[in-house]
This record gives sequence, structure tokens and C-alpha cells, in this order.
Amino acid sequence: MMPVMNGIETTKMIRDLGYTTPIVALTANAVAGSAAMFLENGFDGFISKPIDIRELNATLNSLIRDKQPPEVVEAARQQMKWQKPNDEIAENMQGNTDFLRAIMQDVEKALAVLENLMPNIEKLDEGDMNLLSTTIHGMKSVLLNIGESELSSSALRLEQAGNAGRVSELISDTPSFMNALRLVIEKYKPKETVKDDNISSEEMMILKEKLGEIKEASERFQKRAARTALDELRNKTWPNAISELLDEIAIFILHGEFKKVISAVDETINNLSD
Repeated sequence: MMPVMNGIETTKMIRDLGYTTPIVALTANAVAGSAAMFLENGFDGFISKPIDIRELNATLNSLIRDKQPPEVVEAARQQMKWQKPNDEIAENMQGNTDFLRAIMQDVEKALAVLENLMPNIEKLDEGDMNLLSTTIHGMKSVLLNIGESELSSSALRLEQAGNAGRVSELISDTPSFMNALRLVIEKYKPKETVKDDNISSEEMMILKEKLGEIKEASERFQKRAARTALDELRNKTWPNAISELLDEIAIFILHGEFKKVISAVDETINNLSD
């Protein structure tokens, strides 16, 4: 649910400003008449949750690709031939530690869900089976984003098996998929630097100063400034507890979750002062 105003009110305001580019409603409120309601209120399309990637693709194609001249579509197809291969995507990902940490958190959470559900796979109710399929569905896009296209295809097959209730296929193929996820975590999760727990008075002063800058930037919603101050801290080697905190703050900044950044900074400064 959006704060202050809902999607229909927001879209009306945007349209009143003269915005004519397509707007698509994404909502969990998939009741009879929803599509007509959104289309009558300034939206160009309607997609219900959970997202079906095929429906999303079809909607985007109808609103963007299919409205382009043939020469534009062909130019885009030719450009696709020059996209980076999977191994180059994976290599580039290794240099983006914050993105990788966020991605690996998602993979770890998905793996935990699968580890919890699989021992009782033959007795799962409809809700748990939907959770299993949704979890695998989420991994499909995540894996593709880090260049693991073959494993992403495996996720698609498992998702289809879950949606169709093919339990025997899930029993035979999900364990190997889970093992592959463990290898992905081992491959991509940034290696942690170990340092003893001692912090010099100079380091303590720098830590508090930069945390204060991160908090101030977050209060002003200045993502770049918060990131700059954080990078200055992360260029140094810290005890594991502080390194983990900085990693957590980095993910909050990455997602623009400034309230969580401020809360984490306040808690840390209070602990350092004790």
C-alpha cells in the first residue's frame, strides 16, 4: 500500500501534469473488474501479483516494442547480439560487492525456504506449494541477473513443475537445484576480512565521524553522500562485527531504506559509547 495517496490518485496527478508515457498498474488487489477500473483511471495496463514473467513480458511488448517502427525493433535485436556473455557478466559482478551481498541474501533466504519445505514436499498444502513455486520463481530472475542462465532455466522448469503439482519432478530435481544455489553462494558471496576486536582511539573517532555523516545524508535522502561516507569507512579494515554492520548499512543504502540506515547508525553509535 502506498503512503499518503494510492496509485489511482498518483496516476491522475501525473496525467494532469501532461505525462503521456504508458503507466502499468501492479497490484495484489486482483478482483473482478480491477482491470477495467485501472484502465478507466489513466493506466495503460494491469498486472496482478504474484508477477508472471510471461504476462509482464507480453504487457511491456504491447506497450513499448509493438509501438515502435520496424527499423527500431530490428536495431534492438541486432544490439542484443553484442550483449556480454554470461561469464563476463559474472566477472563484472565480482566487483560490485554491495549488489552481490544483496543478491546473495536473497539466494540464502530462498535456500532456507526450500530446505524447510522439501522434507515434507509430499504433504504440502496449497499455500506451502505456492510458497515453494514463488520462491523458485524469484530465483529465476536473480540467477539470470548474475549470468547463471542455465541455472535460471532449471528454476523455470521447477517453477512450472510446482505450478502443475508435479511432485515427483520436484522431489527428483529440487535437491540438485539447491546444491547449485549453495555453489552460487560460495562462488559469489564476498569474502570477509578478519581483524581483531581492538579499535584505536583514532579509528573510533573516524568511525563515529563517518557514521554521523551517513546519518545526516540519510536524513536528507542524499544517497550519493551517504554512499561516499560509507565507502571511506569500508576502505579500512574493521572487526567483524563492525564490518557486518557496514555491509548491512550498504544494502539499506542500495535499496534507499534511509530509516533503517538511521536506526542502524544510532544503535551502533550508542553501543560504541557504552
